[in-house]
Formats: sequence, C-alpha cells, structure tokens
Amino acid sequence: MQRFEIPSLRRGCRVRRLVVPVLVLALTGSLLWCQEVSDLRGDQAIELYDSGSYAEARGLLEQLDAEGALDGALLYRLSYCRRVAGDAAGEQDALTRAIAALEKEHAAARDLETPFYLGNAYRNARRLADARTVAAGATTRVESGELPAPEHPMDMFRLAKLYADQGKEQPAIEWYRKSIEGLEGTDGGYPANVAWARRYIAQAAWSRADFAAAAEQLEALAGAADATVDDLDRLAGARARLGQWSAAVAAWQRAEKADPADANRARYCWRLAAMAEKLPALPERAPSGKPWGSLSKEELETLMAEQAGLVKDAVGSVTSGAAGVDRDALQGKIDAAKPVFVRAGVEYAVRRYPIRETAFLGGYAPLIFHETRWQLPAAD
Repeated sequence: MQRFEIPSLRRGCRVRRLVVPVLVLALTGSLLWCQEVSDLRGDQAIELYDSGSYAEARGLLEQLDAEGALDGALLYRLSYCRRVAGDAAGEQDALTRAIAALEKEHAAARDLETPFYLGNAYRNARRLADARTVAAGATTRVESGELPAPEHPMDMFRLAKLYADQGKEQPAIEWYRKSIEGLEGTDGGYPANVAWARRYIAQAAWSRADFAAAAEQLEALAGAADATVDDLDRLAGARARLGQWSAAVAAWQRAEKADPADANRARYCWRLAAMAEKLPALPERAPSGKPWGSLSKEELETLMAEQAGLVKDAVGSVTSGAAGVDRDALQGKIDAAKPVFVRAGVEYAVRRYPIRETAFLGGYAPLIFHETRWQLPAAD
C-alpha cells in the first residue's frame, strides 16, 4: 500500500496522521482506498497563532484536542488562545494539561521548544521557581554544547526568553536582537514575537536611562499597523526624556486618536509637551536643587500645586481691585512658575502617574489646557 507524506510547514510542529481516503493502484491492478496523509491542521494552527490570529487558531486546536491529537506545545497554545478570548476556565484546563504533557516530554527534549513552552506554562501557573529552573537547565545545555546554538530565528527568540526568565538581561537582549533580524526577514508571520522582543529591549534600555535606544525600539513598534496605545505612550515618554517635544506631542496625539474613548491621559500629556516646546528652557533641577528624577510622586504633586497656587494668588491680586498692584512683578512671578510647573508635570506624566486625575482634583487642569491662564487678566 502506498504511503503519502506531506512535510510539516513549520519547524517544530509535530504532525499527527489523519485517516483520509486516497485512491491508489495496487499491484493486482485493482483500485484500493488507502489512507495516511499527514494532518496539516496543526501546522495551520501554528501559522495562525504565530500571526496573532488567535480565534482562528483556537478553532483548529479545539478540533485536534477533541481527537486527543495535541502535544504539550499545542496544548499551551490552546491555553493562550482561550486566555485571549477571556475563557478563564478553558485556559486553566488546557494549561493544566499542557504542563502535564510538557513535563513528560521535557526529559527527552532535544530542542528548545519543550523547555520554552514548559517555562511559559509554569509562569502562567505562577510557578516562577519552576520556570527559572527549566530555563536555567535549557540555557546550560546550549552553553555546554549539549544542544546546538539556535539557527532558526524562532529558536533564537526562545533562547532569549529562557535567558530573560532567569533575569539574565544581556544574553537575552543579544538573542532577542538576532531573532528580530531573522523573524522580520520571514514572511511577516511572527508579529507577536517581534513585538515582545522589541518591548523587552526597550524596557531594558529605559531602565538604564538609555532613552535613545528605547526610542529606537518603540519607534519600530509604533510603525506597525497594530501598534498599541501603550507602545505610543512609551514612545512619547522616551522622546520627552530626550527633549524631542514636537515628536513627543505627535506620539501622544496618535495615542489619543487610537483610543478616543479613553484618551484623557494622552490628551493631558501632549498638551504638557506642547507647553514645554514653546518655553525657552526648562529648569535642569527642581527649586530645591534636587534632580528631577530623584523627586517622589508626592514631591512632584506638591510642586505643581505650589506653582498653580502662585498663579492663582497673582490673578487674585489683580481681580480683587486692590490698589497699588504691580502687574509687571506679578506677571514675572507667573512666568517664573510656568517652567517649573511644566517640568514637574512632564516628569509626573512620563512616569505614568495619573496626571489627568491629579490635575483635575488639584484644580489646575485649566493651566494645562488654556495658555491664557498664564496671563494676568486685562486691566479695566
């Protein structure tokens, strides 16, 4: 009987043969129905999963699961698809079964796929110590030569994630960079992996105050069709740190348009950045002499409130009708308060504190939205 074998479309996929009729000619000359063509639904599910089409991937994975055809890696993918769909009970069921299957497969694993998914499954189950142990074992095997160094970009991504799971930032960054280059050179079927890698590199750069490096990765994320509001917000923050005010305004305005129903934060942020752009300079240090980065959330809130109070008092001196008011001196106080207020507000916003709520409750939101509030009212 003739056997028909169709190779797996994606590296690392385990194909289960499905019985389907195929017409062949036997030696006797009679026609027989033979079966044994590879079931490609697993490959198709992985392609859909890698491209971020989780609902479609779930449909195929559910079919295969009903037939008992999912290995540990595919069960993990099913658990994630259910998570994206908001099916908490279904996610937990698939995750529990994925862990059990992956634990059995792990001892004989000869590549990075199994430890990668087992580590991810442990993390999702909040078994962080187990995840670190699996990750350390896998990277040690690569470093010792027991497992070959990755050549496929997806395996490069997996190795990077295994290093990241141990808190080993430098090798994680190196392998994430290699994976990005390889994955972006494919047919574009790995957007979620590329985005994950870029976000990791950006966050690492941000944590060491390398805002230019962070912005480089965030700009690439923002250039994608599926850029998130969070990506745009972080990009704007990096540009603000670099003093690129017009670029920061543009990124926050994109974030505002991307989610109009929840755009208050972006709206406040871009207006503060626009104010910063118009000022001749911003103070390098807080009035106390402390670096801006050393100020606490409460200290920043106090500074904004104090500057707003100075403006209110100056305006009140004019509107009260008191005699002998020195308008030039009062306007000078307002002009001196403005860059301090803006710098404190930008610092507060970039740290992702609740700028809209704080400004609203503090009563100084109008100072962010109306430039005229920084001028004394016209004399009668």
